[in-house]
Amino acid sequence: MGGDYIAVACGGCRLVSPYSGIEFRDAGMTDTPDPFRNDQLNLFYVLLECGNKNCEFLIGAFAPRPAHVTLDDLRGELDGWTVSGKLRCACGLPAISLKASSLRRCA
Repeated sequence: MGGDYIAVACGGCRLVSPYSGIEFRDAGMTDTPDPFRNDQLNLFYVLLECGNKNCEFLIGAFAPRPAHVTLDDLRGELDGWTVSGKLRCACGLPAISLKASSLRRCA
């Protein structure tokens, strides 16, 4: 996949997929320009590993969720996440596994 992209976990289908910045902004999750700063959404972050266990790169994935969703709530849904085959590491291999211990809420 060429160009810059961000990895985002869909709240509905739990698929972690690459999106261009424009696609993410235009996804229409909310009707406000900055839903994270006005407490309409929480933003979480988790790291993914690629197929090469010796690779030193990690892929960051974002998970925007409604304001009532907590870190514990999101931990509970991680087992149901699927990583898209289109999501690639900087080394070129596909992302394959979540590092659940890395899950954080963005401030």
